[in-house]
Amino acid sequence: YFTPPMKLIIVDKNDVEKQYTISSDVIVTLDGKNIEFKNLSKNDLVSVRLVDNVVTQVNSTSRLQTYSGKIKNIQYDIPIKLLVEDSSGKVHTFTYDKEPYVTRNSTSTTFDQLRVSDEVVVKTEYDVLTAVDAKSVATPADSIAVIKEIIIGSSNKIKLEDSNGETKEYKLSNTAKISVLNATSTIYDLRVGYKVSVSFDGAEIISIEADETETSQKIFGKVVYVNNDKKLIMLQVKNNSNENEIVYLSLDAKSVIMTLSGQIKRVSDLVPNTNVICVGSYSGGTFNAVSVIIE
Repeated sequence: YFTPPMKLIIVDKNDVEKQYTISSDVIVTLDGKNIEFKNLSKNDLVSVRLVDNVVTQVNSTSRLQTYSGKIKNIQYDIPIKLLVEDSSGKVHTFTYDKEPYVTRNSTSTTFDQLRVSDEVVVKTEYDVLTAVDAKSVATPADSIAVIKEIIIGSSNKIKLEDSNGETKEYKLSNTAKISVLNATSTIYDLRVGYKVSVSFDGAEIISIEADETETSQKIFGKVVYVNNDKKLIMLQVKNNSNENEIVYLSLDAKSVIMTLSGQIKRVSDLVPNTNVICVGSYSGGTFNAVSVIIE
């Protein structure tokens, strides 16, 4: 802060207070723009130039800063870094020190819900990230696809089928942001058949978000064995070669068992040799049934 006549009191990085006399023709800048000495604000960061212990120039940076742009990347490393590209193409890097106040699409949320390509307004205090206001934006770089294959190795890759039925293989960035049902996840949480929203940097996936984790399928089969306690059923079905094979059918508390006429049944009604139609999805070698219809 300053006290007349033209004095400047600062606290250095060692928390030592120092007072300087100000030159009558002092040059003062704030965030790179020329201002008058009287327009300096308390608690702003400053660097000073001294001539014979008299301040001839003050370069100040506002304590509070605001940046606008689009999230280019979120590097989940130690420390976490948020990269925001402004309208001029300049990329600003912000280090995550503690949880800032975050909103996305006008709803209060957490940092891990931010997405690459979100339009954001970022606020900092002394270069510390304090708030992020984000808005999701659909861009040409984003696409909706279905996972056809997941290749885990020294360089993780994912094969995706687009809306035109074309399948392509993409490399997954080592710092890619992955979420399943809005929960921060890893490649090991993804499954073949998941419908995903993907963002790319060139031909590399930098963000993948699964909002729909089940692709409904229908299978026809005959009950072979029933474990009532574990709600696990073995079905005999025909494979693509029209040969018999066994599929493990899993039921949960939400699974519905009914007849063709809509009459609700129980697991105990699924006896061997019963023909059934099952609707659900595969998870590994198990078919998770949403509904079982007794023919």
